[in-house]
Amino acid sequence: MARLPARAQTLAEVRSLDEGFARLTALTGSLRNVLRIFKDQAARGALPQSHVLDRVLEPLAASAAQIRQMQALLTSVPMAAYARTASGDATLDLAADVPAFLAALDAAQADVKAALPALFDASGALAYRIVQDADGRPVSKETLTRAEADAIALILDGVLALIVE
Repeated sequence: MARLPARAQTLAEVRSLDEGFARLTALTGSLRNVLRIFKDQAARGALPQSHVLDRVLEPLAASAAQIRQMQALLTSVPMAAYARTASGDATLDLAADVPAFLAALDAAQADVKAALPALFDASGALAYRIVQDADGRPVSKETLTRAEADAIALILDGVLALIVE
């Protein structure tokens, strides 16, 4: 008895997978670029502590939120097969990789806050009032110390290592 072929995916399903994978790729690529730029700037000299908020913590939190919104699609069986084909990586396992990446983003945010005890209290809340500029962005006259910048760079290296190029 001949086996019936698996149900072919509809064009809409394929388009959804294509758009979801493209969105994930663009999102992680953008996050990678933002984090690399911050690391480069921190390595070159004094950065205001407030840059940690808008150039590290906000992109990490925004990326995590967007990935969580797409998590059901990204960890579905059809997406797993599509991602392996699209990436050319037969070992890619989005069902395991997406939750691990989200956990790494959450851990990185907590670790960055812990690395800056002058800026954040033990609960992760801002420890002191940050002055805002005319556009409402936080500004601080306090600069990151070399040790703080190095600690944050090491944390970001952990996130960057998880982003496939």
